[in-house]
Amino acid sequence: MEIESDKTGEVTREEVNELEDLVIQNQALLAENNKLLKKIHRSNTWAFWLRILWIGILLGLPFLLYYYIIAPYYQSLDSAFQFFGVELPTIPTWGTAPAE
Repeated sequence: MEIESDKTGEVTREEVNELEDLVIQNQALLAENNKLLKKIHRSNTWAFWLRILWIGILLGLPFLLYYYIIAPYYQSLDSAFQFFGVELPTIPTWGTAPAE
């Protein structure tokens, strides 16, 4: 059983105008969507590099503090205590193996 349609396959001028308006609206939405996606991508790129920097700081700062601040003070305290005949336990430095 076939359903008969009142459309004969012809397209009216109103339908063409409506389709043109829809295409124009679609282009405007695509342009706005592209702008938003570019903003999101730029934001995510900045977030990625700032996260890498933050992780680098969190991992590198303790090593820098030890190497430049704690170790020199500990060595100067060690030399001061050696003057009085007291030995401090040694802390390993880079390039030296711990004494056994």
